[in-house]
Amino acid sequence: CLPILKNLIAALALTPVFPATPLHAGKVGDDAAPLKIKTWVKGKPADVKDGKGVYVVEFWATWCGPCRTTIPHLTELQKRFKDKGVTFIGISDEPADTVRPFVEKMGEKMDYAVACDDDRACNTAYMQAFGQGGIPHAFIVGKKGEILWHGHPMAGLDKTLEQIVEGKFDIASAKKADAFAANLREYQQLARDGDERAKTLGDQLLTDAGKNVDLLCQLAIAVGADVRNRRRDFDFAHKAAAAAETAAGKPTHQTLHAKAVVLFESGRKEEAIIAEKDALAKCDDAQAKNFYERVLKFFEENKNN
Repeated sequence: CLPILKNLIAALALTPVFPATPLHAGKVGDDAAPLKIKTWVKGKPADVKDGKGVYVVEFWATWCGPCRTTIPHLTELQKRFKDKGVTFIGISDEPADTVRPFVEKMGEKMDYAVACDDDRACNTAYMQAFGQGGIPHAFIVGKKGEILWHGHPMAGLDKTLEQIVEGKFDIASAKKADAFAANLREYQQLARDGDERAKTLGDQLLTDAGKNVDLLCQLAIAVGADVRNRRRDFDFAHKAAAAAETAAGKPTHQTLHAKAVVLFESGRKEEAIIAEKDALAKCDDAQAKNFYERVLKFFEENKNN
């Protein structure tokens, strides 16, 4: 759910930067493109197709505030998974003369390989191929050279890597989630355009999510918090949030957070604050708890706006 809260996360300096987004084509399970890199600013040149390990390819820029926010997290993950055959590579399409001093200044805070996408070949092969226009955005390339996951570095990257190195990664579920995300992006665009097909696709998304709590929460937040859509269907967002709670069998920190976001965005701010406090009370995950605390602070500071 985390990367969809564009307006909330913006206040927390975590929102991706979104230029025009090309059509989605690439998908989880596809072969990863080789990295065509001329300049390695930090670390040794790496071949994601060498079949020797797992690679995390992250796209970022020195001017991107959210990217700077994720750098310490990526460094922490590189240290954590280094001995398990995972290599992190940060790729910027800026000139080396811009990237190098930034990386040198970061020092040990940015302790993973960094390269420059001189002619944007990597951006084309990854970001554009997968219909992604926002940074930071990361891709996991498996030992067989296939794309196993992609998304915001702060939203599931660590848990996915855990599953991969422990041999518990479910590629079928990952493909389902990726297809769902692609259809969700299409829904958002149709809804923003006022296209009547959005309703049909929305109903299909609800059906496709089934009893998957993660997908239902993602759907609720994506619909409710899409601030670029002047025609947001809050009734549908509330329906998805309610379906998530039903699927979970009880209110959980995840379903309460999704409910809180939709409540806040639809103007029911006091109820949103109560729901987010309940989410905090039920949460025992440190990273999620920290995020909920910041969201709650945002709610409380903007309840009269």
